[in-house]
Amino acid sequence: MMRTLAVIAVSLAVCFCEPYFGTCPDITGKIVDVPDLSAYMGKWYEIQKFTNFFERGLECNYAEYTLMSDSSGPYVNVNNTGFDGSEYTSVIGKATQPTPPLGAFIVSFGVNPFVPTVPNYNLIALDTSQYALIYSCSDVLGVGAQYAWILSRQSTLAPSIVSSLSANLTAIGVDINDFVVTDQTNCP
Repeated sequence: MMRTLAVIAVSLAVCFCEPYFGTCPDITGKIVDVPDLSAYMGKWYEIQKFTNFFERGLECNYAEYTLMSDSSGPYVNVNNTGFDGSEYTSVIGKATQPTPPLGAFIVSFGVNPFVPTVPNYNLIALDTSQYALIYSCSDVLGVGAQYAWILSRQSTLAPSIVSSLSANLTAIGVDINDFVVTDQTNCP
């Protein structure tokens, strides 16, 4: 038991996530299909999120997705970028889609020592021309990590859409009280 608690503590310290206490919501049946993955590629601006380690202190955050392929097959190159007040900084990751067209991806970043083996980037709502809602949660003995982002093709998103996407999270049992707005104003 002590070893399990120690592993949980270390995992939270390096997981780049919002700590989660409780049982993760069941999102079975809530993940949308992505029948044309190429339509999801391109630049997505971060509108709201749970704070995570990489993005602390950053503004003007965006993600750029590019379809690629290597010896293990097709994947999505993930370039997460944010502005720290003086320069842009990025972290590069790799996303695979184990059961296409289901919008459930396994995303890993070289800076994180824990390589996921199950989907940790789940599309809960998607309009490839406007918005994406991503959620992930994992827990062990009631302690874990959760991630969530509202992304937009533009640096702003209509408040009515943000409200609707937030309601989607609430409907599956996600407490969005710790959701924060990403500053997308005056971006260089």
